[in-house]
Amino acid sequence: VHWGCGGRGGWPYQALAVLLTYLAIVSTYVPVILEVAKRQQAAATATAAATATASGGAGGDGAHGAPAATPGPGRAAAAGSLAAPARAGASQITPFRRLANLGAGYGLLLMVAVAVPFMGGVGILGLIIIAIGLYEAWKLNRRPQLQVTGPHALAPQAWRR
Repeated sequence: VHWGCGGRGGWPYQALAVLLTYLAIVSTYVPVILEVAKRQQAAATATAAATATASGGAGGDGAHGAPAATPGPGRAAAAGSLAAPARAGASQITPFRRLANLGAGYGLLLMVAVAVPFMGGVGILGLIIIAIGLYEAWKLNRRPQLQVTGPHALAPQAWRR
């Protein structure tokens, strides 16, 4: 920011520098957040699979212990008609919509990362490091102080006696 504003400084540049510094610091938490989310999703999938296996493994349909009905032509047609709109909807997603979804996902991920220090995800040493970084960003982009030392003589005034 200091280089970009040509060394002018001032509170708007200081605020921008603090914001960019904070985002740069908390963006390092993104891989950890993704790993935790991946583990939670795997645990949820494993729990759902175990529940489905336990209820379906008794030889019934899971509702009353009665044997599951074999799929007939009516059931296959119903299943096909339910799956068709899902496939049609998926093909209607435009590249712009995909890009918008990706941007929204990254924005949500960054918002979670911004909240990590406030939710206790960083120890006291991490908070001290963040505070020092933000202070340095603020200090570096201060408005330079103009010091006037003048008026100064342009040439020696030897001719005046």
